[in-house]
Amino acid sequence: MAKSVVWDQQGYENAAQEYEYIGFSGVRLRRLPEKGEEREPALFTSEDGKWGPFGRKPFMIFSVLLLCSLIITTATLIMACLRCFPKCADDWEKFQEKCYYYSTEKMQQNTARSFCQALGADLIVIDSENEQDFLKDELQISENTWIGLTYIEAERKWMWQDFKNHSYTNWDGRTEPISSRCCVILDPKYELKWKNTECLRRLGFICEKSRHIACALQSPFLPH
Repeated sequence: MAKSVVWDQQGYENAAQEYEYIGFSGVRLRRLPEKGEEREPALFTSEDGKWGPFGRKPFMIFSVLLLCSLIITTATLIMACLRCFPKCADDWEKFQEKCYYYSTEKMQQNTARSFCQALGADLIVIDSENEQDFLKDELQISENTWIGLTYIEAERKWMWQDFKNHSYTNWDGRTEPISSRCCVILDPKYELKWKNTECLRRLGFICEKSRHIACALQSPFLPH
C-alpha cells in the first residue's frame, strides 16, 4: 500500500515542503502538493456558450438602452441647432410668403405662363392692395407686363390662373372690361393699373410662387 510522506531537502519529513513524496515497494515518487484554485466570475465566457453572473439578457438590454439614449441625445442636439425659414432664390424678389420673378423677355401670354410653370411657379395673381403696391414700389416695372388674369368666354367672367375668386381689383377704369381682348397687363403709364389686351402680344411678365422652406444647422446660442 502506498504511503504518502513529505520530505525536506535533507530527506527528513516536513509538512511544509515543496514536494510530496509517495513510496511504493522500494520506489519513491514525488509530486507537487495539491493547491486550491481561486476563481473569479467573469462577465461572460464562450465556454459552452455560458455567460457570467450578469447573464446574456441583461447585458443586451443594457446595450439597447445605451444605444437608444445616444440616438435621442443626438436627435435633441440636432433639433436644438436646426433653424428653418422661408426663402426665395437669389434672382427672385420676396414679399410676405411669396417669391416674384420679373422678366423683360418678350413672350405671348400663354408662352409666358409655360415659362413660369417650368420654374415651379405661375403668372402672378394679385389679390390685395399691399401686393399691388409691392409691385409698383419694388419691381421697377417700366413696360407693359403680363399678369395671370384672363377672360373665360364659357364662364363670361375674368378669372385668375389659380381659379379662385379674389375680390381685389385695380382696373384702369371704373368697371372691368368685357371684350375680345382676353388677357391682362400692368400698364406703367397709369401706375400699373390693369388693362386688357390681345393675348398674342409679346410682352414681359411676372412669375409668382410660394417661398420654400430652407433649413440649416446653427448655434443654439445665436438669436432666431
